Amino acid sequence: CALPILQIAFIIRKSRLSFEPALVPVISQEIRAERSEAVQDSLTRASRWIFALDAAFLLGLAVFGGDIMRLFYGSGFASGGLALFIVSLGYAVNGFCGITENVIMLQRPYWNLWTWLAGVPIAVGLNLLLIPIWGMEGAAASVGLTMAVLVAFRVWQAYRLVEWQPLHRDIGMLAALAIALGLVAYSVKAFGPSAGLAGHLS
Repeated sequence: CALPILQIAFIIRKSRLSFEPALVPVISQEIRAERSEAVQDSLTRASRWIFALDAAFLLGLAVFGGDIMRLFYGSGFASGGLALFIVSLGYAVNGFCGITENVIMLQRPYWNLWTWLAGVPIAVGLNLLLIPIWGMEGAAASVGLTMAVLVAFRVWQAYRLVEWQPLHRDIGMLAALAIALGLVAYSVKAFGPSAGLAGHLS
């Protein structure tokens, strides 16, 4: 079940990867010109778009994750919906917050190397702790938590370099909208006219 989960979760990485070819040259010029406010503005605009795309993807997984796994890989994989969402959430956090990695690579590339190296014992420790307790969901939580820790390091490093952090008002508004839409979609799925079809289709 792990491979199908990673195959679907990897899609969410494309949102960040699609912005970076345009973002990196821009912030490189702004850093060389010592225009910190321009760097902050570029990162804010990119993070807003990446978060919007990731939130839409996560919304679909939160409501239909099990159905998606069943549709593409068979009924035996439907139980992987929660693990799929957790791993994708980690990739999403690494997307809209992890763009700070570009600033670090341009200004302090060795910081990024040490951050990645620090992630190895963190990942191993979380795997040893969580997998025996929660199995597949524990492995997914280990991936998500490792990414969250590494992103937290990078956000702190980027704040030291250009005084930027990813949690601004636009992100809060988008998150609130995504949660509201998720609750509506889940309610329709659980209590709507087609709610009884799930048992017949599984």
